Amino acid sequence: VRIWDPETGKQRAVLEGHPSAINGVCPVTVAGRALLASAGADGTVRIWDPETGKQRAVLEGHQTAIHGVCPVTVAGRPLLASAGADSTVRIWDPETGKQRAVLEGHQTAIHGVCPVTVAGRPLLASAGADSTVRIWDPETGKQRAVLEGHQTWVNRLCPVTVAGRALLASASADGTVRIWNPETRVCLLTVPTHHTALAVEWTAEWLAIGLVAGILVIK
Repeated sequence: VRIWDPETGKQRAVLEGHPSAINGVCPVTVAGRALLASAGADGTVRIWDPETGKQRAVLEGHQTAIHGVCPVTVAGRPLLASAGADSTVRIWDPETGKQRAVLEGHQTAIHGVCPVTVAGRPLLASAGADSTVRIWDPETGKQRAVLEGHQTWVNRLCPVTVAGRALLASASADGTVRIWNPETRVCLLTVPTHHTALAVEWTAEWLAIGLVAGILVIK
């Protein structure tokens, strides 16, 4: 994992520990301190102090590669969710390093996870190679909804805010990005990208989509 200064473009630190590919990173709060989590092809989640470059913890439990990781709030406590090729989402306490829950429902690999708000409640969304997006309650471990419409792998997703409404965007290998209302479970919009959509991210009022052919930005 490399830490960069986005203003100067200079590399600040190199964090070494994973023996193979790293598939995702996200911020995580531990005891009030801003740290970093990484998702590895070695089946581990690692917690780092980006200021010192030191590895703080190794979270083990997935049976194979981890494709994504994100922060999630449970009962007001900052936790961590990871998406595995073993078809599970796992909830971790980054302070203790302990696994809190295993969320099962996807039939194949899970490519990404992100927090999503439904009726004012912090929930969790996952993107599967089984063509579905699933909504989970990270506190109970229960699956709340299955969003169907993509024709093949869902690669990534992200929360989106439109006119004050908390929505969800999903990027798929079927050449589309879909915008969902996670409360009603309805797809509100399908955006044709004409190329495999690998990633999606909401920035201010812009939706950035990473494609195999480049980057598409939609306002």
